[in-house]
Amino acid sequence: THIRYFTFLIITFSPPLLSPQALQSNLKYSLLPRRLIISKRLSQCLHPALPSGVHLKALETYEIIFKIIGTKWLAKDLFLYSSGLFPLLANAAMSVRPVLLGLYEKYFLPLQKSLLPGLQAFVIGLLPGLEEGSEIYDR
Repeated sequence: THIRYFTFLIITFSPPLLSPQALQSNLKYSLLPRRLIISKRLSQCLHPALPSGVHLKALETYEIIFKIIGTKWLAKDLFLYSSGLFPLLANAAMSVRPVLLGLYEKYFLPLQKSLLPGLQAFVIGLLPGLEEGSEIYDR
């Protein structure tokens, strides 16, 4: 019951800036306002005890944010967004894993040298998902 209440609070009281519709309407801006608060709330939405539907909605929001800010700002704010995303794979549901890997491939791997400050956390986050025969292992 605590988890349901926590999920309800996150979804109900998250800032209006966090809704995918609000973010998509601001695609013309390359800098996200209140990015610290937004990244903190998104990270909370990726808590392992929450259902996969909440994780998927958060990942959808991350993708919209990454489209808005581009690789330049993602590299500068890597610490903000990686704190929620990198530990997720170890506890992610099977439906969440391909979406998360898609984010890694599309937005984090192109950072190349800019990923170096967070590379250790990135690799440690990937290791629990490396099971022989799994989709992640094949990728």
